[in-house]
Amino acid sequence: ASGVAFLLFMFWERRAPAPLLPGSLFRQPGFTPALVTNFITGAALIVAMVDIPVVVTMLVEPERVSSVTALMMAPFTVLMAALSLGGGALVARRGGRLVAIAGLAVAAAGYALLWAGIGHGSITGMLPGLAVAGAGFGLVVAPIGTAAIDAVEPGQRGIAAALTLVARLLGMTVSISGLTALGVHRLQALVSTLSPVTQSEGETTAEFFARQAAFLYEKVLPLTVQVVRETFLIAAIIALVAILPARLLPGDRAGSSDRPERRQ
Repeated sequence: ASGVAFLLFMFWERRAPAPLLPGSLFRQPGFTPALVTNFITGAALIVAMVDIPVVVTMLVEPERVSSVTALMMAPFTVLMAALSLGGGALVARRGGRLVAIAGLAVAAAGYALLWAGIGHGSITGMLPGLAVAGAGFGLVVAPIGTAAIDAVEPGQRGIAAALTLVARLLGMTVSISGLTALGVHRLQALVSTLSPVTQSEGETTAEFFARQAAFLYEKVLPLTVQVVRETFLIAAIIALVAILPARLLPGDRAGSSDRPERRQ
């Protein structure tokens, strides 16, 4: 049904006198690569934002989950915000393409550090990876946002900015849905290799429940952490894949910003 609705929307847009999504947008050099880069960046970004609270929930006492999650996410969010400002200055000096590629490479390195840091089941081991990943994503925000806006005519910059945000949010949605389904399937496969816990003859219900709880804590919980850990590697690969469309971004920020005015 959604596919049919999308086709009908595109059919209507092609014939509308004032379409919501002008086709000329996607013919502008640098606009489509910027949207694709935003989509893939969002797919990688959401992994840390979702999986870190999940890991904390599994490894920390329930009454400390909120405070520990906030402390764990602090280096990620603070450095992402700070480097977003710094990334804008770097774009003006070095060009959007180079800054975007560097940021994505740093984000991938951060996820690799996350994968290594949680290897022994310690949440503090994830802090260096979170800091590096946050810095990397901060560097990416400015170039992939300005590239889409600079690529179009001044009168189309509003819709370009909106599509940039939509692409990133859509990437987040698709990524978390796909990785959640993949993670559940992976966990089910790992748990199926374990011997099931059954009540022994003469065992009381309380003893059986206690053995079940121990089984979940000693066997299933480490497997769950392993599955989450694997998603960090997948996120690192996704960030590296985003470098491919990022290589098509304009390299000179100053040179691209006045291009729409010259086309008028």
